Amino acid sequence: DSWRKYVREFRKRIKVKRKKPFRSGIRAKKVNEIWHMDITVFKLKDGRKVYLQVLMDNYSRKIINWELSLNKNKHITLRNLKVSLERNKPEFLMSDSGGENVNFNVEKILIGKNITKMIAKKDVVFSNSMVESFFNTLKNRLMNKYKKEKFSRLYRKINRSVEVFNSTPNPNLEGATPTEIFESKVKMENLILDLKSKRREWRKMRPEINKVCYRGRQCA
Repeated sequence: DSWRKYVREFRKRIKVKRKKPFRSGIRAKKVNEIWHMDITVFKLKDGRKVYLQVLMDNYSRKIINWELSLNKNKHITLRNLKVSLERNKPEFLMSDSGGENVNFNVEKILIGKNITKMIAKKDVVFSNSMVESFFNTLKNRLMNKYKKEKFSRLYRKINRSVEVFNSTPNPNLEGATPTEIFESKVKMENLILDLKSKRREWRKMRPEINKVCYRGRQCA
């Protein structure tokens, strides 16, 4: 009994790290079903803060529209929505509970458009992770680890980065670009079928490829 007592006290207990279950975010089944709206902060050379708000389509992952402003208030949201809703209209609009998103003027602009507004982690259990992921890509990859700039230069960089993001093949879209999916030039179902057919062709070619050594000579 004494031996067991001291073993329990002095031995190192190995903590088994359990993998957290993967939680997939909210997913749309078609274009313009769910839009995400969120805001992030940049700092200018003169020390002022500037705010970038984007509208992103869930299905195609395309940045529909964006606004850059020195003020974080209802006006940045109103401008963003007015421009976007002139061209397209979602069934659901997801945002956080910030004051720029939750106010009478924003609710008023949605009246009569059959758009259901959802607050992330309040009305639904999901977060705005899709658009937050875009912000991470924008700052760390597309803008090459963002440095403090003047407002005009920052505006041009963001504009160029959004164009690149929308026209770059996305692995989550089976290699299609967000613009192609959003404009229905390519359907996800067709992309998946093409990918499966390519895999079948690759399996048929595999035995012949395996006969060739890694040095480019015929194997014995």
